[in-house]
Amino acid sequence: MVVFIDNGSLRPSNLEINIDAVQIVQWINRDEREFFLEDAGGNFISDPLAKGDMFEFDFSTVPQGLYRYKAILVTDSIFGGVRIPGLVDSRAAQ
Repeated sequence: MVVFIDNGSLRPSNLEINIDAVQIVQWINRDEREFFLEDAGGNFISDPLAKGDMFEFDFSTVPQGLYRYKAILVTDSIFGGVRIPGLVDSRAAQ
């Protein structure tokens, strides 16, 4: 599954994955600005992603659940600026 950082947004911003079929989510930065990704629960944090860079996380390494994360503009990380929210839901189908 692939999420793009593009023009200041995540596409798609909310993912539902079937952990039996998809374990790895990739984020690719298409934006001109550098971002890094950070999971709210401390499961992952990426290095800064310049345009064309990719980060991936294997969700089979954590319990099924809701994972809230954000893409943070590198130049704003100290000041609390641009923080784009995202969500990965790896729970079993309800």
